[in-house]
Amino acid sequence: MLISCGGGVGSATTINALQTTPTDPILATKPPTTSNDACVGSATAPAGDILYTPVVPKPVKQSDIVGLIIQNTIVQDSTQHIETFGQVFSPGKVQTSDTLSTNITGQDLPVQIDALALWLDGSIKLASVSMTVPSICALSELPLMLSKNVIAKSSIPSIDLAVAKPDLTVNLTFTSGSYTGTRFIDLGAVLQTSLKTNTDYWLRGPLVSQARVDIPIKDNISSPTSTLHLTADISVLSDGTTIADVQFNNDLTTILPKIGKVDPKPALAALSYSASINLNGQQFSQKVTQIQYTNWHVIISSKNTSHLNVQHDIAQLQDNGLILPYDLKTGVANTLLKNYDRNIIQQPTFNSPLSANGITNYMPQTGGRPDIGFLTQFNTVWLLTQDARAAKVALAQSDTSGAIPWNYRLSSGQWMTPEDGTDIWTDSRGGPHGYTSGVANVYDTSVWTIDNAHQPNLNYIPYLMSGARWNLDRLNAQAAANLTIVWPVIRCLTGMCATLINGGDQLRGQAWGFMELKQAAFIGPSTSSQTQYFNKAVSDNWVYVHTMQTKLSAQQGEATGWIPGAYGTAGVTAEWQQDFLTGVVILAGLMGDSDAKQFVAWQEKWLTGRFIGYGMNPYDGCNYNLKVIAADGTFFNTWSDIAKSTADAGMSNGSSWLGSAGYYCPLARSALYGALRLNPSNNLLIQALTWLEDSGAPNLGKIDFQSDPTFNIGNTK
Repeated sequence: MLISCGGGVGSATTINALQTTPTDPILATKPPTTSNDACVGSATAPAGDILYTPVVPKPVKQSDIVGLIIQNTIVQDSTQHIETFGQVFSPGKVQTSDTLSTNITGQDLPVQIDALALWLDGSIKLASVSMTVPSICALSELPLMLSKNVIAKSSIPSIDLAVAKPDLTVNLTFTSGSYTGTRFIDLGAVLQTSLKTNTDYWLRGPLVSQARVDIPIKDNISSPTSTLHLTADISVLSDGTTIADVQFNNDLTTILPKIGKVDPKPALAALSYSASINLNGQQFSQKVTQIQYTNWHVIISSKNTSHLNVQHDIAQLQDNGLILPYDLKTGVANTLLKNYDRNIIQQPTFNSPLSANGITNYMPQTGGRPDIGFLTQFNTVWLLTQDARAAKVALAQSDTSGAIPWNYRLSSGQWMTPEDGTDIWTDSRGGPHGYTSGVANVYDTSVWTIDNAHQPNLNYIPYLMSGARWNLDRLNAQAAANLTIVWPVIRCLTGMCATLINGGDQLRGQAWGFMELKQAAFIGPSTSSQTQYFNKAVSDNWVYVHTMQTKLSAQQGEATGWIPGAYGTAGVTAEWQQDFLTGVVILAGLMGDSDAKQFVAWQEKWLTGRFIGYGMNPYDGCNYNLKVIAADGTFFNTWSDIAKSTADAGMSNGSSWLGSAGYYCPLARSALYGALRLNPSNNLLIQALTWLEDSGAPNLGKIDFQSDPTFNIGNTK
């Protein structure tokens, strides 16, 4: 039996009696053991001081699609089993009618693909890929190529969950909160009933079929305190294995209309309970204390299954616009991965239900935190190294997204958005007393304090890599929460009341909120009503942005291209926050968003003039603050006025870099490189970038980016 407390498909954190040795080859001290003479794979090279993006097989034949590497990172041979993971395909490469295979030791083996997201031409963007992986030798890896078959789809029928009849039950014993006593839930029986009516399939094929069931649990009082429901993604594999991803979701909420007699009540008392799961005779038990608007899950399998590390073609992800153009040649210091292992993975609470897993609980905390960026440092390191330790941390942190009380689910199963009420405000100040709609209970701040301006991006990369439905749930929940946490007065600037780039919220909050929205819209299933709403909301944002652009162009003159936002110092903008927004919009442009491309082109004067504008001090181009507005509220519209007012306010660097510590200059470099990716022949961008890279600005060296690659976008010298 294999049990994983979270992590989704491909999770590297397991409770497994067979896996008692270190997972990092550099830390392993025992010699490899061989349990199967038929194992395959070549020995993985020991990790050096600097880790680089792995070189995966590249397509050679016309039928080749994309390469990958599957690693066994422990000191025992893995078991043959069916492995499921996420895989991105280039536009037009794989149609929903295509069949794929992979060649292992001279034998073509079928590959099951389940489309999760489509490109505009109808070809598959993201798929869940399932294949039978043979035993891989200890500390070894197996390079593979996914290739298109010329034969028709297999005549082998999909696995019938009704025939398999998985036996999955849960016992809950409550000790505090609005629930009391013991509840018995037969999820297997619910699945059999749903198969006769409205089956919610995620995977369906000859190697694996997976369907979801959901059961609300009524409490001993009445709604809106009945907040708990169990969700299970139940998979049956062709080798007879049954896997259940069982979710304990304390996230159901009720919307309070603004015209009413009841204000939002204080946070509900946390639920304390013991959960016992039985899957085909295998058992798991856990004691939990869980606040409202949070979720946790456990993956339980009927058989021992080896966890493997799937390494993807990161250059292919960049080429197709799914990620920013990170430098794939600089490398990442192995000390960073060792720190992850020592300070996060080896901690007693790592990947236990509702654990923080290295994420800052008090989000308003300032400083250069590794959990803030276009991606977290942890997800960036995972991309750039494809290392199993980074994967383990990043997947666990996606589970942490379930532990953060921003999961607002309605009884319909949808995540709450302004579509459910244009004046919904999930801030603690929301509700009828604030002349807005609110949620039934304020979330408990004793464990987490949410701040959209300091939120981590936890779920996009884990979903790309795993293809697991749990990770998409987390991405959608965070995107939806970003739409409801913003005050309606500054959010309702267009009809949908979903304006996140609004010129009124903190600029970094505008950036991170829009990024979550865009990622969910871009990678979600096109048939999903939630995905369709997110896409409409993205378009609605651009409607207001274009209105702002016209007004700002007239006001900003030579410095056209910066967006206003709430800030603590009057008349000032933080260039680094502007670069946060620019980077987010660049990613949207790389995803094919024409409005985003137009926005970055509109920003040209701002991006370049900070370094090469007439009269501007270029040493202030990546400073902490720039003075851009006069005392009477007039915008400075020449670079010489901005330079002088910044110096007069005592904010200028002069001819040094004293005010440019941390990531300020790497962020400016990221914005310039990203803008060049969208406009490669723009001479002004080239001149500005050349000046910055030759200027001696801090934290732009190779060693700097090896120590922290979070903003290593472009090529280092």
